[in-house]
Amino acid sequence: MSYRKRRIRLIFRLLAMVTAVNLVVALIAWSLMRFVWPESYFNMFPVIPVYFWLVGLGMALCLEFTRAEKPDAIALAYMVARGVKLLVTAIFIGGYAWLIHTDFKEFGLTTLAFYMIYLVLETYTFFLYEKRLKKRRRAKEGNKIPEPEAYSAKEIEKEDIDA
Repeated sequence: MSYRKRRIRLIFRLLAMVTAVNLVVALIAWSLMRFVWPESYFNMFPVIPVYFWLVGLGMALCLEFTRAEKPDAIALAYMVARGVKLLVTAIFIGGYAWLIHTDFKEFGLTTLAFYMIYLVLETYTFFLYEKRLKKRRRAKEGNKIPEPEAYSAKEIEKEDIDA
């Protein structure tokens, strides 16, 4: 299989994974808001999962293209994407408050809950990605990459302090 076909297949798998995770989280949230806490459900709820799905797709594609072009810059790209996502989410909530005016408390708290859920899921996914990348590098290069040493408090006691 050629590199181009593998990359396209990977992109489709990423999109399918983002869609599946978003559907599961949205259905759980919808079920909770509809049946457990019906007083907290509001009509604009479906906009939140759609927003996070679009942002998640954009972030996944951005990180995939960064990985293909500059694999060493993936951590920086991830942090920039996190910052942009935070800024865009704040604009999203502000735009809702400015344009819609109804159920702002429920909308803001639900959006914040979705943001935190996706923050945890994306961080865990990135951690697994970095762990797998490190394992591949070690397998490829042998054990040439030194393990980081633990920093002990004994070293601090031995250092001279310039004051």
